[in-house]
Amino acid sequence: MNLSELMGVIQGLGARINILGIPFYVSLWTVALLVVFALDAKKYIARQTQMYSSNNFVVAGITASFAILASVMLHEASHSIVGWFCGLTTTNGGVSWWGAYVEFNKALNSVSPMYEVLVSVAGPIANFALAGIASLAVATLGESTLENTIQYTAHINYRLGVLNLLPVMGLDGSKVLDGVLRPFLGSQAIAVIIFVTTFFSIKWFLNDGFKKKTRFEYFLESA
Repeated sequence: MNLSELMGVIQGLGARINILGIPFYVSLWTVALLVVFALDAKKYIARQTQMYSSNNFVVAGITASFAILASVMLHEASHSIVGWFCGLTTTNGGVSWWGAYVEFNKALNSVSPMYEVLVSVAGPIANFALAGIASLAVATLGESTLENTIQYTAHINYRLGVLNLLPVMGLDGSKVLDGVLRPFLGSQAIAVIIFVTTFFSIKWFLNDGFKKKTRFEYFLESA
């Protein structure tokens, strides 16, 4: 069994559930996502409270991981809801080894450019909205494990919004760019542009551009 076959087997171990009428496939990859975020959240919360014996933050880490999973599902549900308003039907959704996804009855580049932009940008906007709401709670609460758990949720949602808006093939940003360019350029020219933006976006990412804190994140950590 090769690696791709093994990934397919893991993806096949799961169940389909309906969230807001949207079919989501929950598999072992979903569990793996929860574990990764739980460990990362526990480390983040321990660092923020300057207590590095992070065994005290297991429950907080698990809580944060479920909050992030809910955020990921809301991101995809936002695509689906806006897609419904644009005449699209969601046929599938879930979490796989390469990330979360929703699938429609039509390819986004086959609908109007405006609809492609609206559907694509809906997910990142949901993440930014969640980050904003969580940041208000952070500004209100005093320093505590709960505050740092919410702070982590805000931090990850902000990062998810930024990451998904990068014009990288497969991410929402490339679909937004496709929708913006389609009225002016042919598909081949757009494909070349997205290939170039993908290259430079990945280069920026590998050069630790994604690790640099923004003013929003400094605000979160100082609140």
